[in-house]
Amino acid sequence: MSDFKYDKDQILGKTNGGLDVIKYLYPNEKLFSGGSEKKPKHFKVGFIHEETESVIIVPATLGSDCVIVKAFKDGSTYSCFDLVMQEHGLEFGEACKWIAENLNLTLDGFTARKGEFKFIDAEPGAEVGTFIDHNEKITEAEFKVLGPLVSEKEAEIFNLRSAKRIIKVVEYKNHPKHGTCKKQLITEATPDYPIFFYDYGKWQKIYQPFGKSKDQNGKTVDRRFSYAGTKPENFVFGLESLEDYYHDEWKLDNYD
Repeated sequence: MSDFKYDKDQILGKTNGGLDVIKYLYPNEKLFSGGSEKKPKHFKVGFIHEETESVIIVPATLGSDCVIVKAFKDGSTYSCFDLVMQEHGLEFGEACKWIAENLNLTLDGFTARKGEFKFIDAEPGAEVGTFIDHNEKITEAEFKVLGPLVSEKEAEIFNLRSAKRIIKVVEYKNHPKHGTCKKQLITEATPDYPIFFYDYGKWQKIYQPFGKSKDQNGKTVDRRFSYAGTKPENFVFGLESLEDYYHDEWKLDNYD
């Protein structure tokens, strides 16, 4: 076993030879025919442009140490690492990191990023809803999570802010487990688990980059996106920024 932080053999061992990675990458594609995973069928991938699906999992590799898919368009074959590299434009090490974080793996020297969650009784008289305790600014480390081209300028354009914690207060009535009460779920940001939100005044879109993972039963839990406040019925993301750009950069009138 290598000393590499994201050891590929460990990743393959914890993802059924990479099959779990392939399922994660293509959640909307039907990879098998029938009710079992013994008969692969052709499906599409994002980096091969074709009208008819030509990519298929090689049946002989199912259950092996490394599941392989083949594109009949040109005969190329891909492991789960190759697929991640192609789909996301990553180097091999970055692809290993992507897999480890997105599939919530625990490897030697690495544990997937997780927030700190508390589910406790709400304060007396607490208002039902989602509330955000925010930081004054986005740190350099948080900008690196958002991407190499994201800076304070982009954060200002899109009203993007950093959150300390998210507090969601819910009210139960005759719940089989909780009875009638109010509870609050508190999600604390940590250095390894930043939380962001797009601030639109009366409502906010919350973004937890590492909020997609698998629970102890292998079921995918997706906490990446949620809302606080009341979202307008006909809201278009980015429209306000486009209007500003229209006037300030293109110097055009008659936007309406």
